Amino acid sequence: MIRLILLFLILPAIVRAQSLSSDDKLKIQYEAGQFIQEFELLMNTIASPGLSKLERDKLKENSYTESANQIFLDNKVIVEDDIDPSYYQSSNKVKDLSIERYLNDLDLFYSKSNNSTISFSNIKASEVKQGSYIYLEVYFESKFTGKHQTIFENYKPTKRVATIIAKKEGRSWKMLIGSIVFYNAYMHPFVENKGGNKSNPAVINHKTSTTTGPVPSKVSVIKDRTVTLGASLGFGAGFNQAGIGAHSQIYLADYLAANLQYIYFIPKSIDPVTEKRWSIDTDLNYVFETDGATKIPYVLLGLNFLKKSRNVGTRPKETEVFTGINLGAGLEFEAEKNMVYFGEIKYTTGTENHFLIKAGIRFKFTIR
Repeated sequence: MIRLILLFLILPAIVRAQSLSSDDKLKIQYEAGQFIQEFELLMNTIASPGLSKLERDKLKENSYTESANQIFLDNKVIVEDDIDPSYYQSSNKVKDLSIERYLNDLDLFYSKSNNSTISFSNIKASEVKQGSYIYLEVYFESKFTGKHQTIFENYKPTKRVATIIAKKEGRSWKMLIGSIVFYNAYMHPFVENKGGNKSNPAVINHKTSTTTGPVPSKVSVIKDRTVTLGASLGFGAGFNQAGIGAHSQIYLADYLAANLQYIYFIPKSIDPVTEKRWSIDTDLNYVFETDGATKIPYVLLGLNFLKKSRNVGTRPKETEVFTGINLGAGLEFEAEKNMVYFGEIKYTTGTENHFLIKAGIRFKFTIR
């Protein structure tokens, strides 16, 4: 019976994780269009005179290393140079730079200004492509109104295409840029699609080509796992003891998470009896699809291991161990990028059957 229940919970998650829904694809397209604006902000910030060299160097490093401000896959991401004003289109000469070199050239050779002199416009997302990883291409038009420090030539508007890798982290999508190249009509036919709302700052085209376009050589980010660690407060209704505990979670698939929890219950004394309890739970959460990523409902099924000790006056301590099945439901709130609040209630069957009501907070970490 337990195996059937586990299969019932896990099978829908496996099936749904194998393919993206149309809603997932629409979210990725929209968020990828918005994500390009983070690259625009990064470039304008580097080109601002208000930051020290130390601050600019740290900003550049954080953009391609694991941090809250990471927007590139790693420091080896290839970018076709447009800092040199003589490079402005794919039919012209092209020079490949690593993102580390590209941002350093921007810092060294592009004129600093208190006003934003780099602007992106006409942003369009291709269809979402899925193979061993999920990615799409985003077209944008770039305009530099500043000057190069050593090449006395005006900048021309350029047309660019970024390849963006998307990875599910809980209920959110993490975006990382894998390459940036000049637009090529043959390689990027989705740009000529006439659909989409031209007034939208992040135009999304639904009928696009199936061309693969430039694919980054490294896709290890798709193998990353999001782990959350935190603490919780709970109350065991049945033996009426409050407790404090530790809680960890890792996503196994888009709709399935594994949990390991420990809770220590505050001893209860009614003279001459003192009772102490602690428990360990291993649960699987099946997460439901919602319109927003901030509120995430789930149901859970798992195993409970509970240890109880009892002192009666001067008698030797009595110790008992119980096991049971957990059934429950909960709700998570992704309040900030690296913070999750949660609350849940579950019933544990067995000799020490009880309800556990708890709430807590977890912090996100990424493991590679």
